[in-house]
Amino acid sequence: MRYRTLLSGAALAVLTLTAAGCASDAPGSSGSSGLSGGTGAAANAADVTGGSGGTAVTAAQARQVFGSYVSGTATALSGGDKDAALALTTGVASDTVSGQFAAAARTRAKLPSYKYGTPVFYRPALSTYPQWFVASVPRTASAAPATGTTDGVRLSAHGQVLLVFARESAGRPWLLASSAQLTPGQSLPALATAANGDAVSAPLDDSATLGEPQVVGPLQAAVVDDGPASAASRAVAAGPLTTGIYATQNHPSPRYAAPHDDIRQWALEGSNYGTYALRTADGGALVFYAMYLNTVIETHTVEEEASPLVAGPPIAIPPDFAPLLPANTPAPKYSLETQYAMAFAAVDPPSATAGAKISVVALGGGPNWANT
Repeated sequence: MRYRTLLSGAALAVLTLTAAGCASDAPGSSGSSGLSGGTGAAANAADVTGGSGGTAVTAAQARQVFGSYVSGTATALSGGDKDAALALTTGVASDTVSGQFAAAARTRAKLPSYKYGTPVFYRPALSTYPQWFVASVPRTASAAPATGTTDGVRLSAHGQVLLVFARESAGRPWLLASSAQLTPGQSLPALATAANGDAVSAPLDDSATLGEPQVVGPLQAAVVDDGPASAASRAVAAGPLTTGIYATQNHPSPRYAAPHDDIRQWALEGSNYGTYALRTADGGALVFYAMYLNTVIETHTVEEEASPLVAGPPIAIPPDFAPLLPANTPAPKYSLETQYAMAFAAVDPPSATAGAKISVVALGGGPNWANT
């Protein structure tokens, strides 16, 4: 894999601020182009809006969907029922659950579980499907995840999370599409409301924002891939989820750096999962999207597809990914590929705001895939 060769394309997207998004053929990133259906506990809220597009979900209906998810997830996790847990999710949320169950199965650790406070709902009126809404809610981890941090970004066990619930069409269940926790020091921006108090959605091709909401992910990716020198830094603010991820990838801890003479490459790449955007009170947008962080360490002969391949020094397997490999996998001597599934939320300011930049403010997800 030659992840770093993709960066010039990301930089060009930054220069125009009009790219349509990035796609990946890495494992796990093909995803569903829409939203998946489901069964089990999620289905009890399937027709909560009566099958009608064009109106916002009511507060009572949103509470029902949220409550069904919380209770259904608690039951599934306490019983170790992966299928039941997956039936409540779609998109990057499903990737996260799959990774957690895989890690717990190998490590015999407890599955992560959470206690939730009182949610606040943001319910845009939508004329087409998918229908979706956002719940902002305080959350406390009552059992730690089976793996560690998401690429070195440490989130508190207690924090404010932004949950996106969506359904593909009338008669389909409401599912959790993504969950992202605000990073320390971040708060939810003021959001626009319609005359009736509903939240307001922002078009994904909105030209009133600094970057169209649909290209916020590619802009972030350019900074994660190239760091502060990226042209995207003109539009994307430095922070733990942009230049911070770049710094971790560019200078990993010595134990997990590439062995002598090996090559280390990475790329933050897009997914085919849904992107959602709420209008902020100042005319910008709060954008929710999913990405994949792919990393590979390999010998020169693997990178060059030479024959015969020549083994290098052992490559240390990070603890996040060891549970995603077969039991007793030895340290690889040719290559190690890993992938995080990541849910993000970013504040995209109005284009007319002088000096403003896109701020990536929330993160969710976890280890998704590994291969040697």
